[in-house]
Amino acid sequence: MRVLKSFRELWAYGDYRKFLLARVISNLGNGMGPVALAFAVLDLPGASAATLSAVLATQSAFLVVTLPFGGVWADRIGRTRVVGGSDIVLGCLILVQSALFLTQRAAVPVLVVFAAIFGVLHAIWYPAFPGIAPVVSPPEHLQSANSVVAAGSNAAVIMGSALAGVLVAGVGPGWAMAIDAVTFIVAGLLVWSLRHLSIPRATTESTWQSVRRGWREFRINRWVFVIVVAFAFILMAFQGANGVLGPVLMKEHFNGARSWGLVATIESLGFLLGSLVAMRARPRKPMRLAMLAMFGMPVFVLAMAVPLPLWLIAGAAFLCGVGTDVFQVLWITALQKHVPSEALARVSAYDAFGSMLFGPIGTALAGPASLAFGLQPALLLAVALMTVAIVSALLHPAVWRLSDRM
Repeated sequence: MRVLKSFRELWAYGDYRKFLLARVISNLGNGMGPVALAFAVLDLPGASAATLSAVLATQSAFLVVTLPFGGVWADRIGRTRVVGGSDIVLGCLILVQSALFLTQRAAVPVLVVFAAIFGVLHAIWYPAFPGIAPVVSPPEHLQSANSVVAAGSNAAVIMGSALAGVLVAGVGPGWAMAIDAVTFIVAGLLVWSLRHLSIPRATTESTWQSVRRGWREFRINRWVFVIVVAFAFILMAFQGANGVLGPVLMKEHFNGARSWGLVATIESLGFLLGSLVAMRARPRKPMRLAMLAMFGMPVFVLAMAVPLPLWLIAGAAFLCGVGTDVFQVLWITALQKHVPSEALARVSAYDAFGSMLFGPIGTALAGPASLAFGLQPALLLAVALMTVAIVSALLHPAVWRLSDRM
């Protein structure tokens, strides 16, 4: 009942409705995108796990390199303008990429170029996104607003993931990518209609001065710094395991795209439950609960390393989804509450930059590591690295002492 009450209260705000609808529509396509791209690349003539690593690592590398500037641009251009505009451009480019696959003209060098552009666009998008919920919803409903957006997004990802497995196996990945492209364009237009809510900020600082000031603002929030360092290693391991080794495992030992689509769908159900749990949760020490919830990630990768039967891997993916979204809602709410609004985009930029810093390395090494040492050792190494990083963050006083009270 509390969930429904929060939804009804938030739905009364027209700007929030547009924001929520944009996230739902966009994430319908996001559920399809990773599955479609992974199997599209693996199906190319002569492609291997290393090929998929190269494409995904390129996107991650350009994302990481560009992120410190993304927060600066979000402030100077306006956050809703940045989110809406980058979604529209990204959708148009994905549409072109889907046409290449549909006409059998896709080649790895071209996909690498697309991946680089996608990385830059995501780097612009990420720092601007956390600043939208506070301007389209009242402060007293902020955590609920984040949770409802997460719940709606995750429900859409569930449908997208389920549809992706069917489309990829039935008619090929190109059509799934085309639908993904359309969802980005529609979502971008919805957010672009909110551009009046974020006025560009005039400044006399150079871009480099703003980047350096953002670094100082990031460093003084010690709890943010510690968790971001931990996530640099968590995501390095998880991106390689989930983005490269998971699809390879499904292709070699299970039923390919259909099996991976099922796992992704069940994981998305976990995301949905996690966002609903986070809506009700009001922990006094939010980062304690958030980091404990992250143990779902190594459990999921361990299930693939064994490997367990498909239904148990899917169950572990569900637990991973629950924990990930509990963390995400508590994390973004803590940032919005404890970081000043004028610094939020820059701090968010360094949050994403640091968290994803080693992601390209993990993605690039995952494929070659599985070929050199075997799939199971590569997955077990990812489990160990994630576990150590989570425990290290939990043991830091700045993390477990952070209070929900401002």
